[in-house]
Amino acid sequence: IYNSFTISIAERRKDYGMLISIGASKKQIRKLVIIEVMIMATLGLLLGFTIGFLGIKLLYFVLNILIEKLIDLQASQGIANNISLQLKMVFNMSVILTTTVVTYIITYLGILRPARKAAKTSPIESIKGIDEVAYKKRNVKTSKLSKKILGIEGDLANKSLKRSRRRYRITIVSLTVSIVLFL
Repeated sequence: IYNSFTISIAERRKDYGMLISIGASKKQIRKLVIIEVMIMATLGLLLGFTIGFLGIKLLYFVLNILIEKLIDLQASQGIANNISLQLKMVFNMSVILTTTVVTYIITYLGILRPARKAAKTSPIESIKGIDEVAYKKRNVKTSKLSKKILGIEGDLANKSLKRSRRRYRITIVSLTVSIVLFL
């Protein structure tokens, strides 16, 4: 969440600078960013719950058909008689509420720092675009072998990795945590 919104806020820095230049306070900019993120979190929760509900409903429908066929097959062979089994979906409101609360808390904590950064935007610098991207002139060398194996794209990625190892590590850790949580 932090990485996503840091990138989003960096891309919209000119917009925040313009808002500040016409009189928006730092508090208003922070509130604007936080409200936007909370709306996105709400939409994500609703979409996630809806897709999850429909997916589970479809899965239970298919499983109930398979279970019914299996029971009919066993009954025809005389193994099981008068067995009835039906899967039902049960909602546990404590799980839904806990998921919702934890999502809002994590989203809020993840957006605090980017929201402060958006509020500190200097109107003049953001409109001029001075502070958008800072490049350090530094020649980074990569091996010719890696360029032959990976091509130009791989060579550029390798140079980017060598220029900003810290950012690379943060991205890898973030992706790893996201994948582990997803699984």
